[in-house]
Amino acid sequence: MKLEILDFYPKEKTDAGYICGDIKIRLPDLKINVLGIYVCRRTNGKWLILTPYRSVEKEGKQVRFPVVAFDDEDHKALMGELYAQVPDFIEKRLADTKNPIIFPPPKQSSPSHQKTSLSAQMQATKVKAALSLPKASSAPAKPRVFVDLPKPTTTKGKGRCIVKTI
Repeated sequence: MKLEILDFYPKEKTDAGYICGDIKIRLPDLKINVLGIYVCRRTNGKWLILTPYRSVEKEGKQVRFPVVAFDDEDHKALMGELYAQVPDFIEKRLADTKNPIIFPPPKQSSPSHQKTSLSAQMQATKVKAALSLPKASSAPAKPRVFVDLPKPTTTKGKGRCIVKTI
């Protein structure tokens, strides 16, 4: 299967050699462009390539459904071409000094325990605030007064019933 890699959109890079991003390809035989193909070079040098998909929870498990689906033979041919061309394309793009790849700045990730402690602190302050509220007095509550509404009166007219309330 013929394919052309049009561009690489970087997402993440580490000093250990981990590179992650998306690529855009063109399939000239089918005259379509496919965007959002996830590519990742792990720190051990192996590549991971995933075609676009949507995740859905089904029977308690995450299931991936492809956005673009091909027959088995075409899919194998496409993945073979991607694994053959993507590493070379990205290595050339990384080595390009005229048009360098600009990776976004690393995310400032906070440890999950800090988030937990923050929510625990908020919960503790809510409990303290609830405990410091003044207690209700033990005085008897005022009795409620119920008022009966007047009953509607009906008058008969020319073949129809008219309801009037007082």
